[in-house]
Amino acid sequence: MPGTRLDHRAATFRGRAIDTRAKKLILAPEARGSRPGLRGADGRGATDGRRKVGIVYSAEENGVLDSIIENRRSVRAFLQDPLPDRDMIEAVAKAGLWAPYAAAMTQAGPVFRKFVIVQHHSPVIAEMHALIREQTKATIETMKRNSADKPLPDHAKVYVERMGKAVENGFPGFEEAPALIIAAERRANMQVERKSLAHVVQNMWLKATALGLGLQLLSVIEMLSERAEFSELLGMSHGEFTYAGCIIGYPAQAPAPGQRPQIGDVTRWI
Repeated sequence: MPGTRLDHRAATFRGRAIDTRAKKLILAPEARGSRPGLRGADGRGATDGRRKVGIVYSAEENGVLDSIIENRRSVRAFLQDPLPDRDMIEAVAKAGLWAPYAAAMTQAGPVFRKFVIVQHHSPVIAEMHALIREQTKATIETMKRNSADKPLPDHAKVYVERMGKAVENGFPGFEEAPALIIAAERRANMQVERKSLAHVVQNMWLKATALGLGLQLLSVIEMLSERAEFSELLGMSHGEFTYAGCIIGYPAQAPAPGQRPQIGDVTRWI
């Protein structure tokens, strides 16, 4: 929502007040002894004539959700003043906490997902930046070695060139990041934690958008999952978790409108 800042405690959207509290669920008494039916807060059954289980949101609420999804953008420049407050940052992390997960990750215990918040101008941020530059350099060198027999495609060449500049000059704005969120997912078979982390980041991205915050995904953070020095900086047990990271803060400028084809043009019903 370009140009609109939202307070998660009393949100507004395009001039309209939004009740951000979740709808209450009421178990239908007639469903006792079987799978429960659910009713909305107004007491009406959550159904359109067929029996359904779940929450039904209004058309207006669905419109707000659609707008948040469609206005999600990558932001790479952030304001230094104001900074998001602790409540807002924790609200973004909480959205990630509620993301889907693979059941395989719960076998080692109930705590399979953790978050580390790196605050503005934290003393560890410079050390993280150095590790990111070092890891990016190693990745570029690996890509170049692997392309000895098969040239890199054009888009990979552009990536290598851009990342090479970041290694040399540093990642712009990283050490001035308003806040950095590291999500940690317990490792499991078949690397399912990587898929779960994608859900975590998506939830956090949408929540940040709803709060008027921008988010920049840091894909290099996943590579640092293999670096014991990085786990030590986070205060995490090395080798137990895989990481994903992002910067959040107020955008320095309104993101450009997104472009997508019409859904009918990219959908086939069979």
